Amino acid sequence: MRPAWASRALPLPRAPPRRYNGPMPDAPFDELRALDPELDAIEAAARAVRDPGGDLFCANHAWFSIMERLKARLGVWRRAPEGEAPEAAAKLGSASAFEAAFKALYPLLPPCRACGCVLFEKHREEDLAAREAARGARQTGRAVAPARPEE
Repeated sequence: MRPAWASRALPLPRAPPRRYNGPMPDAPFDELRALDPELDAIEAAARAVRDPGGDLFCANHAWFSIMERLKARLGVWRRAPEGEAPEAAAKLGSASAFEAAFKALYPLLPPCRACGCVLFEKHREEDLAAREAARGARQTGRAVAPARPEE
């Protein structure tokens, strides 16, 4: 039996339709900054992140606050303001814009130190190598034995 509230569920609000349905152009980060000056402040915030010392530092944890600001300005989460040119809306609202910002801003953060990212890096690299070997085997039709962990 369904709960009473399940039959009265409100419909989810619909997102406004995109104004530009053409191909999503790639844009370098410098071009994105020219379209949205707020990206300069986000870049300054990324440059200001410092490793405070202590037991560990995780760049990914620091990235999350920067990413939340970026999501409001770039990528598929962005809502174009009224009156924005369709070409600018397409560039700023594309997934490639968010990727360009990630490639430009994430390297500005200090590297991870003694966090899970570093502790599991070896395992991640082994997993990626095994996946690449399996992908290559599928493409060539040859079987590949799984990699054995070193002990």
